[in-house]
Amino acid sequence: MRTALRVLLVFVLILGAITLRAALGGEREIALSTSALEAGDPAAAVAHARAAALWYVPGAPHVRVAYARLKAIGEEAERRRNWEVALAAYRSISSASHATRWVVTPHRAEAQAAAENAARVEAKLRELAPQNVESGEREVSPSQAPNEDVSFLRYVLAGGFGSAILGLLLLLRRGLDESGQIAWKRAAPGLAITLVGTLAYVASLVLA
Repeated sequence: MRTALRVLLVFVLILGAITLRAALGGEREIALSTSALEAGDPAAAVAHARAAALWYVPGAPHVRVAYARLKAIGEEAERRRNWEVALAAYRSISSASHATRWVVTPHRAEAQAAAENAARVEAKLRELAPQNVESGEREVSPSQAPNEDVSFLRYVLAGGFGSAILGLLLLLRRGLDESGQIAWKRAAPGLAITLVGTLAYVASLVLA
């Protein structure tokens, strides 16, 4: 029993470290995307939003924000007749979804819609190419792209993970008797902390 709990602790540590790294990397790319929009550089905003989507964690808020932002930039750029940026945004949705597929394909519906939008923009570019028509307005307003504050969820994610680890450590230290069996009365605090931490950790990913 003691060995099994130690293996579980190591597994949780590794999984949590990977998840936190992805969450922090994704949030950083979202912040860079926002800065690029504010600086009037929608092409860079698209690149950073795509990078955020590639830091994939199931249910993580930065992934949802990244796809929503790419869609919003694409639609606004298309409305402003900025065809190159619109095409880049739509293609980024499809490529990010394809690149992060595993058991399922993340954001499959968004990727399919983006592929249709990209085809429409490509057709428009082919139509305009012989005329050598310049694209329209280059700026995309930051207000058109979602800019959600996910810092609170970062704290919930980190706090939940830390609580789960603390609970497992308490369980290992105080909840096992000399034979390695669980002493339920002494194990109760560690189990409770582990449960609360795990629920907070999962909620920050799934319910964000």
